Amino acid sequence: VGTNSSTAPTDTTTPTDITAPTDTVPTTEAVSDNFFLSAQQEQELNVMLDNFGGKVSAMYIDLGSGYTYQYHPTENFFAASLMKAPYCMYILKLASDGKCDLSEKLTYTQNFKSGGTGIIQNAEFGTQYSIQTLIEYTIRYSDNVAVRMLRSRFPADGFQSFAASLGIENPKSIGYITNARITAEDAAVYMRAIYRFIHTDKTGGALLYDYMTHTGNHMFYSKYPLVRKYGWADASFHDMAIVEAPRPYILILLSDHEDGTAEDFAMFRQFSAKIESLSGQS
Repeated sequence: VGTNSSTAPTDTTTPTDITAPTDTVPTTEAVSDNFFLSAQQEQELNVMLDNFGGKVSAMYIDLGSGYTYQYHPTENFFAASLMKAPYCMYILKLASDGKCDLSEKLTYTQNFKSGGTGIIQNAEFGTQYSIQTLIEYTIRYSDNVAVRMLRSRFPADGFQSFAASLGIENPKSIGYITNARITAEDAAVYMRAIYRFIHTDKTGGALLYDYMTHTGNHMFYSKYPLVRKYGWADASFHDMAIVEAPRPYILILLSDHEDGTAEDFAMFRQFSAKIESLSGQS
């Protein structure tokens, strides 16, 4: 569950010359370069999403053909914990570029204390964690303390610059990361970058892949591996994923639902199942 902090963190030196991941996107022999959904299939998706109620935004991107289905892609939401995934990619990219040491340890102190999701909040003050462990906890357990500790070492403005290099049009919407705003279009930019990173960076990409395939609160479902990050807070119930199917694709569903009812979780299962079926990979 994301937090909505407006308190500025204590900043250290911000790396500003990090390069974005390569634009090369790996494909497989099974990828079709002419795949698309018909107008009737797109309308089926529109009706499904209309019936979910509230404010909903969605995208489906076939990574081989580039075909994109979108539903209210510019609606703006509180990002909750979604931003933790691209932020951790940023730090892992710094490490790959030799600009940080993942074994460096940070100390849990009272000023990092935070409620919501995570396990570090229950540890004793003075406990030390490596940057790599903090990244793992930020992704796997959506740990709010972990992301605050990382932010003290890798300030938000450095990540904002990195996000701009990826193509995020309004990086200031990231704020202090824990109070970020996001659209489905933004989420698609981040997930494309994560897809490139996990397939081209042998060390950081492998770590991010491991962490993002072992997260809690399963919302999207597939018979294929899901590289994903969820977000859940007030007026925010989201999931974004790369589905590692024979023809891989990106799936994004953002909503202002917040109660986590059976119906709320069902909309993610229904949407992901429908896309898997329409893509011919169910």
